[in-house]
Amino acid sequence: MSNREDFVQHAIAMVLDEMGVFWLHPPNEREKPTTPQELGRLIAKGMKPGASDVMILQALPAYPNARGLMLELKTESGALRPNQRAFLARSEDAGFLARTGKGIPASLQILRDVGFEVDSALTRLDSQGYTLSLSGIKKVPTKDKSPKR
Repeated sequence: MSNREDFVQHAIAMVLDEMGVFWLHPPNEREKPTTPQELGRLIAKGMKPGASDVMILQALPAYPNARGLMLELKTESGALRPNQRAFLARSEDAGFLARTGKGIPASLQILRDVGFEVDSALTRLDSQGYTLSLSGIKKVPTKDKSPKR
């Protein structure tokens, strides 16, 4: 996952957490492992090359028969690698919806399309002082409104 994809991941993670969704992110970014031995050890532990960035492991409101959602996150110009395509196809064969979100707006739309109340979560995050932009979501410092002494 590139640094720009990290912005997308962080924004989607905050929204999913705010909605109380049962989900996870497998930490298998391409920057790791650093040696063939480390790669072998991680694969032996169960790391799956191409695993989706977001794995929603609960029923989807708009797709009650789906087992969940596998969501691969990309930047607007990002492209799927062959092992990511294969993982998404295998996920669909196993009864999951499989989607690719290119950027924050498209990824949020996928979550809306499967029935999650994304806009309510964004409103709650906004009321907590978080702001969403195309480069991610961040806490906006609040100004101290107490009287100066």
